[in-house]
Amino acid sequence: MPNQRFESDYLGELSLPADALYGIHTRRALINFCANETVKRAGEYPSLVGALLAIKAASAKANAKDLRIEKKMANAIVIATKRALNSDLPTLFPIPIIQGGGGTSLNMNANEVVANIANEELGGARGRYSPVCPFNTVNCRQSTNDVIPTATRIAARVSIKDCSDRLSDLSFAISTTLKAFADMPRVIRTCWRDAITGDFATLFGGMSAAIQSATSNLKLSSEALRDLPIGGGVAGATEYVDREFGQSVLNFLQADFDFGEMRLCKSFSEAAQDPSPLVAVSDALDRVSRLVFKQCQDLRILSSGPDAGIAEIELAPVQVGSSAMPCKENPVLPEYAMQCCLLVQGHAAAARSTIDHGDTDLNVWELLTYVSVVDAANLLAIAAEALKQCFATLHPIKAQSAKAGELKASKTYKQSLAEGYLQTEHLITKQPKP
Repeated sequence: MPNQRFESDYLGELSLPADALYGIHTRRALINFCANETVKRAGEYPSLVGALLAIKAASAKANAKDLRIEKKMANAIVIATKRALNSDLPTLFPIPIIQGGGGTSLNMNANEVVANIANEELGGARGRYSPVCPFNTVNCRQSTNDVIPTATRIAARVSIKDCSDRLSDLSFAISTTLKAFADMPRVIRTCWRDAITGDFATLFGGMSAAIQSATSNLKLSSEALRDLPIGGGVAGATEYVDREFGQSVLNFLQADFDFGEMRLCKSFSEAAQDPSPLVAVSDALDRVSRLVFKQCQDLRILSSGPDAGIAEIELAPVQVGSSAMPCKENPVLPEYAMQCCLLVQGHAAAARSTIDHGDTDLNVWELLTYVSVVDAANLLAIAAEALKQCFATLHPIKAQSAKAGELKASKTYKQSLAEGYLQTEHLITKQPKP
């Protein structure tokens, strides 16, 4: 068998590896978008590829139902999508996930892979594209303009669910720590000054509730991703919208895949122009990341010391902290999580920018928005896991807790409640200073 095969399009002829399941359009993308080992490939986003293949399978069934393609071709396409999904995805989908053309390269990568596998199922050869054609058969009644936004919304919901689960685990871990140390006294500080004597239930209870609230907001933000633009055709142009086809595709998606509730979006042109549903999720991730960052910072501060810091809590040592100072320990897990959170915030900034750069009829930055959301969700899940480990192993320092019960500022506050603010202030200011 030769090592290469040749395919052509209107731009000319190109050579491909003979055993490649992708075709010339994917090959051109590999040339154009500087594909190398440092670039993340589409196949490294399995949820996105899975959603894209599911759309191809559901579309084939819808087209066969409407007699747009032969049933045997539709069956071959469905089999091909399953085979592709169970293969090495980075090999089948090698193109960079960041690409020009509004996702056309990714859509064609899927069309070519599915067509080649389907043709083999029907006794054909790779690269011949007969009887199953990437354009006329696999992509029948579809456009990159509606396929890619549909796939990104489905796939993003998968990542948000995974991230939400990790955040819920974090909230539970904080609550567990709260129960263990709830009644131990500690100093409540405002503006970095002693305020009153409180307890760890106040601190950890607030932390847990804040994570729960932010997680609920994240889940709520992802609900708009259930509105899908499949059937919207090119840029949602009214003349080419096929709402019946879109609904048929959704029906097959819901029957054959575990994607949850889905519905057609109300405005296909809006979906083509505005990635706000994804950006809203990105903003929600940004909010949670800032909260997780803050809580990591709190643990760093409250564990500072051990001799000259606040030293209110102790974090379990997990690795040697210095190459020069023996037995030094560092809060490496909170610091690791904080850096993940900063990257989440960078992704949020990138996602936000895709709104105002989505010129005229089609926002071509949909994949960038998706990547920003998914990479941010994965980073936030990592940060949540690191912070969870901190809460699972930390403990208050008893000596510092005992001092909190003798806090002068707290006694002053209690006196003001009993005798009045001004009266207490007068008594304090009249006392000689030590």
